[in-house]
Amino acid sequence: MFLRIVKRAPSHALKCKLLFKKYLHISVGLSNEKILENQSLLLNDSVLKIKNKNAKKMLEVLSLRNPYVGNNKVNFLSQFIKSEKKIYPNNIILLRNGLKYESFDTDSVLLVEHCDLEFLAETAHVEFPVTELEKIVNKLLDAGIDVNVYDELVNGSIFTNENKSLYLNRIFYSKKLMDNEVEKEKNNFGEIESINESEGLEITTEAISKSDNKIVGLGYDEDGYSISVVDLKGEVSIYRNLNEICVEDYLNKLNNRIIILQDGSAKIKSVFKNLPNVLHYHIMQGGCVGDAFHTSVLQEIMTRINMKINFKVNIVNLRSLETGRFNYLDNRVINKLGNFHEQIVPNNSPSYVKRYFKRLLYRYPEEFSGTIREINKILSNLTVSIIQVKNVYNLDELSLENLVSLINVYKYYSENLPKKLVQLLFDLVVKDLNVGVKHENLNKIFRKMTKVVDSYVSKDWNNQPKPQNFLFRQLIQKKSKSEMINRNLLENELNRVERSFERLLSEIYTKFVDSQSANVSEYFKSNMTSDIRYNNNMIYLKKITGKVNHVNLNTTQVVEDKKLISCYVSDQVNLRLLEYINECQVLDHKVSEVISKLQKSLNPYKQLIQIVLHFVVTLQSFYEHVTHAILNQWALVEPKGLDVDISLSSILSNLGLYCPSKHDSCSVDTNSNFNIENKEVREKKINRALKRLDPKLVDRVKMLINHLYNLTSFNIERDFVHLSYDNLPPPSFTNSPILYILIFNTSSSAMDFQDTPEDEKVDSLLVYVGETGDILSRLQRHRSKKSVHLSDYFQEQFINYNQELNNYLQYIYMKNAGDNGNKSDIVNKSGLMVEFNKMEAILVKLKSRRECKEAEKKMIQFTYKYPDLFITLSKRDGQQHHIPYVD
Repeated sequence: MFLRIVKRAPSHALKCKLLFKKYLHISVGLSNEKILENQSLLLNDSVLKIKNKNAKKMLEVLSLRNPYVGNNKVNFLSQFIKSEKKIYPNNIILLRNGLKYESFDTDSVLLVEHCDLEFLAETAHVEFPVTELEKIVNKLLDAGIDVNVYDELVNGSIFTNENKSLYLNRIFYSKKLMDNEVEKEKNNFGEIESINESEGLEITTEAISKSDNKIVGLGYDEDGYSISVVDLKGEVSIYRNLNEICVEDYLNKLNNRIIILQDGSAKIKSVFKNLPNVLHYHIMQGGCVGDAFHTSVLQEIMTRINMKINFKVNIVNLRSLETGRFNYLDNRVINKLGNFHEQIVPNNSPSYVKRYFKRLLYRYPEEFSGTIREINKILSNLTVSIIQVKNVYNLDELSLENLVSLINVYKYYSENLPKKLVQLLFDLVVKDLNVGVKHENLNKIFRKMTKVVDSYVSKDWNNQPKPQNFLFRQLIQKKSKSEMINRNLLENELNRVERSFERLLSEIYTKFVDSQSANVSEYFKSNMTSDIRYNNNMIYLKKITGKVNHVNLNTTQVVEDKKLISCYVSDQVNLRLLEYINECQVLDHKVSEVISKLQKSLNPYKQLIQIVLHFVVTLQSFYEHVTHAILNQWALVEPKGLDVDISLSSILSNLGLYCPSKHDSCSVDTNSNFNIENKEVREKKINRALKRLDPKLVDRVKMLINHLYNLTSFNIERDFVHLSYDNLPPPSFTNSPILYILIFNTSSSAMDFQDTPEDEKVDSLLVYVGETGDILSRLQRHRSKKSVHLSDYFQEQFINYNQELNNYLQYIYMKNAGDNGNKSDIVNKSGLMVEFNKMEAILVKLKSRRECKEAEKKMIQFTYKYPDLFITLSKRDGQQHHIPYVD
């Protein structure tokens, strides 16, 4: 340590600070612990042993302040680094930013020292490409330095409000990356065991203690949502085939604080945004789905706490999920029926009506069917008009105006609707919200709440006449927030605003209308049009009349209706305008204080407001449903009972709702084995559509169609067509999202395969799966291609003709060669041809291009599972342009 000590301190504190900065030099070759006691984060031995010149120079700059703590710039990133440095003071922090990793302050000094990196712009900041992570981390670990790698900064505003659920995806490395990756590959559901059980290590992190030792993994696949509930004592329960309402209800009941998400897709977001109790979340990387995702959840938990746990996995079905009284519709039923909750109400129904039926049908509360049926019967004969409430479904959206409107609507219904209907609705609402309150007691509390609201709200606020003069209306709008508030609460502020407004009108009249005084207010009330305008900046006059004294007016230019015009302005008028605006702002502040007091006064009535809101929403929703049913001649039939397979009509009838008199029944299953009703009917439709197809290919094409049907639930009669090689698609298929399967017939025989529909040998089938929004031009491009050998096609279409591809082709052709000949000769001399001019096509019209892309990926993955049946020509396999079969 080289230190020059100034014995005589300068008289001025600033000079002392500058001299200290100038003469304090730290050589990291030696250390003096006494001098460095106050440099808390510089006590790291790794920092004190650096030799790189650039690193030494940067360390001199950092030595005068406490890194991570002395920085004046405060943001979420710096706050997070500070918090992590308190937990891991000797670890290097690497943060991912796009395609690079970054590090700051003393951590950057160590990276320059050990990893041959350079500082950016002569600041304590380094970065390196993502591809260099393994090499960099291994160098640091070899130097005895532990590393914390944060893959991506995830802001809570993606799903919720900005300051909620801020979290970083942290991976803690205590040994080399390669060892860590090998360990990850070894772990699965059956091979997760504990490290050193005798040590008795306990998990005591703050985040985990908040979650009561419960961490949830939330995933989604073609069968619906799945959740894994992980108890860090070692118990894991996995639930599958759930719908979003079931997941929301259960997770909110579980009240967990930490959740691991499969990805950032819309399906995951739609559930996550309705989980208000979550404090921390993490988005998994890698695209794992199903059991693979839940395996990665367990591995992620062990990685974070840096230990292994004996996880006992219990895979259960929906019936075992403790969700209270309700049954929940299996998600595969929902996939089959599509947006059926929107089909039972008009398209122009309010959004809260559609949300209500979504929750009602997805929950499938059969015990409410009698109440719902009785409500619908009464509504069908109702003579009382129904009020259209505002599009509000939760308390957060309730403004003062909406609250007053809600109270008035509920009072109207209570007084005018049949008492039996009100009681039935109330019983349904209480059961749905799971609250214990009697109708009589609720009315008493409602009257008390009404008195509280009336003490703050003006009685005639909605009956005040609106001024006809446009200028008058614009100026009055400045104080519109006070219209609903009782005048007694704003007496002084309102008086000041009114006096200021009168002075402003008087000034406008004398400067722009008539120099002689007159009844100003009457003039503005009677004159609906005028050349006096207000553009939110100033008041101006377009034309001067003979009664106006123009001596005190100035000329200027303004933009009106996207045109530049000349006009006249008065300094006195605009001065009065500023005075009026200022008084209105003071009034608005007072209004905010009054509303804040009202909100505090309504705190004891929050549950009551929720019940009243739900009552109005429920009534409005059933009214929309009954109106829609009557217009479409639907019937209110008796329940059909619970069968293993049910259709849309069964669901509606079992819940007491109106059913379509004629509906193409789509069979589905709830909470049990998944079977398809009327399978024979569907097979007949497919056979009829494929009657022109070569009989040798029908069975394998049926496999593809059935798998696609399970993925998308298209209508076979309306959305499915088979095209021969000389056919064009029907007009309804043009400019629509289409998934297509091209079929190329071959004559070579294939080996038996355990999953084939028949035990006999079958021909090879070349298939190409794609999607498009313009099927006509796409087919024309395919048919214009030249016929090529299959091996040449693979070599041309895929990126590299490498060993993986060779193995794949050898596997395909070896079944034709037997024991004769060389494998490579068979591959090269294969006579299989891809003949685009003789191909046939299966076209399926889906709802969107996104659905087409998802179905395309899953269909290609499906064909790779059966290499004896299908030779797949598609290269967009959802991976990275390689052959998934040989992975």
